Amino acid sequence: TYCAENEWALQKVLRDEWGFRGWIVSDWFGNQSTVASLQAGLNVEMPGVEPRHFGGYLLDAVRSGSIDEKLVDERCRP
Repeated sequence: TYCAENEWALQKVLRDEWGFRGWIVSDWFGNQSTVASLQAGLNVEMPGVEPRHFGGYLLDAVRSGSIDEKLVDERCRP
């Protein structure tokens, strides 16, 4: 599992156990997915100039039903 797709590390440890309330940002070119990384807790894909998996791909995923719009809204806040 890529770190950006690891819900245990991002949600359970970082946010829930340690109380982190900031943005979770991928390493440069470290994000490898649209759905899995968003569900795991990733907020920002880097670099942000020509998104590889976020950007318009998130809109496509919402429209196709792969991601709930509420989850996208949640990830827009730290």
